[in-house]
Amino acid sequence: ANQRDPGAAALKLLQLYKDPASTPGGDASAYFDLFPPLGSAEMASMPDFYTEAELDLLQHPRAADKTRRRQALCRERAAAHGADVREVTWALCTVAQRSFTVLSPLDGVLRLLLPGIDMINHDADSLHAFKVRWNLQGMFSGTFKVVAGAPVRTGEEVRICYGGSPHRPDGCDGDCKGDVAWTNDQYLQRYGFVDASLGSTMVDGKWLLSDAGAEVREALARTTAEAD
Repeated sequence: ANQRDPGAAALKLLQLYKDPASTPGGDASAYFDLFPPLGSAEMASMPDFYTEAELDLLQHPRAADKTRRRQALCRERAAAHGADVREVTWALCTVAQRSFTVLSPLDGVLRLLLPGIDMINHDADSLHAFKVRWNLQGMFSGTFKVVAGAPVRTGEEVRICYGGSPHRPDGCDGDCKGDVAWTNDQYLQRYGFVDASLGSTMVDGKWLLSDAGAEVREALARTTAEAD
């Protein structure tokens, strides 16, 4: 309902999660059963659940400040709606982890939950891709699919790159994998993990040497590698 307010999406998801039968289109309890619950390892790694001391250990002022703003938003929404702040935080993180950002020709940038596709894990080197095709004939709708970019063996896990491919710094021709390669602070805040692939490490290194990385360079310089 409000793409600019992640707190609105979190509250709506929390409402449906507690009453799955009220989900438009039918009971969504089977889908919600797939969500990592509050207190799970997948949630504990989200910086929204970090303490102040743990945020400082990131040595990344921009990421820490953004996290504090999200934490404050969750406290505000929880207080305004009489909800548990940890549950609101869980819902916000679930939306962040499982939603897809797509560009609609009518509505602009949208964040969508796509049950099924959201079970696919990340691999920065994957040749498979998430794609969307819009239908403007009659009722406006979209078709979302994962397209194989290489042969898939029986039993092989299919993964996609959640951000722009680190091997395509110029973007990805609008095929909905992301327009630019992601840095690890983006992966951490959106999904709660750090991508240790060579490609993402190189993207991090290039960013760290840029003007945008100056704050992080200063924060890292305050401690030694041995102390870290």
